[in-house]
Amino acid sequence: MDEISAEAEPCAPRRSKFRSIPIAVGRALKVWWQDFLAELSAPRGWQLLAKITGSVLVMAGLLTGLMTYHANHTKTVIETAEKSYYQLISDLGSPTARVRLGALRRVPSVMFITAPDPDEGGLFSVIHSAFSGPVQTHPYHADLQKTINYYFVGLRLDGITPPLQEVKTVIELLKCLGPTGWYSGIRPSPCVSSNLEKDTGALSWVWNPPSYASDASNPRALFAGVNLQHINLANHVLERAFLHGSDLSNANLSGAQLKGADLDAANLGEATLDGANLQYAQIEDGATLASAKLEGAHLEFSHLKTSYNPNAYAVGAYFSNSDCLGAIFFRSWFMRAHFEYANFQDAQVEGSDFSSATLTNADFSFAKARGAVFLNADLTGASLRRADLATANFDGATLITVDLAGANLDRTRLDRTDLRNANLGDARNLTSVASFESANIANATGLDSRTLAFLMARGAVSFESNEEWDEYKRSGYPLKRWATFRHAHTR
Repeated sequence: MDEISAEAEPCAPRRSKFRSIPIAVGRALKVWWQDFLAELSAPRGWQLLAKITGSVLVMAGLLTGLMTYHANHTKTVIETAEKSYYQLISDLGSPTARVRLGALRRVPSVMFITAPDPDEGGLFSVIHSAFSGPVQTHPYHADLQKTINYYFVGLRLDGITPPLQEVKTVIELLKCLGPTGWYSGIRPSPCVSSNLEKDTGALSWVWNPPSYASDASNPRALFAGVNLQHINLANHVLERAFLHGSDLSNANLSGAQLKGADLDAANLGEATLDGANLQYAQIEDGATLASAKLEGAHLEFSHLKTSYNPNAYAVGAYFSNSDCLGAIFFRSWFMRAHFEYANFQDAQVEGSDFSSATLTNADFSFAKARGAVFLNADLTGASLRRADLATANFDGATLITVDLAGANLDRTRLDRTDLRNANLGDARNLTSVASFESANIANATGLDSRTLAFLMARGAVSFESNEEWDEYKRSGYPLKRWATFRHAHTR
């Protein structure tokens, strides 16, 4: 047993030297306290007590003074900040545009004012501010967000129409703040007006907020219903912009990215939208593009139902798959435009020019197209069912498999048209067409023998194959020279 004990002793855990430190400290404090009591009990102990009391009073005085200074300084800073804030709010509501303009330019300086937190006034806060500076906040950031969000609404309620310069200043303000300044409260770098005007992408965040953005402070509806006449936002990124009911007449939006924008009830009369991207845009509920310039603009999948757009200049524009049900486009220019699968049911396009346009599979049923021009247009597979085509000109147009059932063809020009496999059933006033020379009606349906003979007598031809038809066209539509072929075909 002794041997076993002797072998086990080296394995016993050693006492850590750190565990002895608290014991040593406790003993030292006990000795100090005993010595302190002994000195107080000595004949001159009252002198030591007087020194201690004096030191405590000095420290208390210093802390009291520091707290008083801190309170007074905090009060002064807060009062100065509040004075700036309330003066700004007052100026923003001024009936004078010049005063409001000056106030808008001061918004960043007030929005990012740093002021001590008035609730942080305890001893710990005082000591902390003495060494590290006071705890700073942006007390007016959230309030000014709301003020700007409802800025134009407030002016409208006061019967004030802001001038263009004021609208431009608000736009510059938003560009300057950016999403980090608006949502995160991070003060932006000083902004130069000329640089902001060139920054065409700096406004996009208003309608495309970052993931951390708060819906409550989102300025998305800021420009809804606002007078933006003559505004210049050329080439700006305005995707999903909410401009419902805004007045954008005579605005310069050429090259602007307005994909998915809400332009319902907006006035875009005489606006310049050449080359603009309006794909998937909402332009309904009384919206107008009257006399607007849309050359080369993209409106694929856009919604223009019942919109009022006379005299629109949309040469080379793209309306493919757009919904223009009941839209008004009379006396408009659509030369070389694209309307593949577009819906123009019941639309009014009287007097409009679709020369060389592509309208394959478009739906113009019930459309009012009196006097419209479709020279050399491609309407393959399109529906013109019950459309009013009186006096329209389809000279040289491709109308393969087009549906003309019930359409009004009174005095319509159909010279050199390709009507192969077209449906002419119940077409109205077919015998009153203005001209039918060299119209290819091979395999056209809905024609009785009497009507067919009448059309052939008016100069219609019949070529089923592309090769024969193309050769006839290359030869300059020689109707007289090909009369023998025509008569042989009709017998």
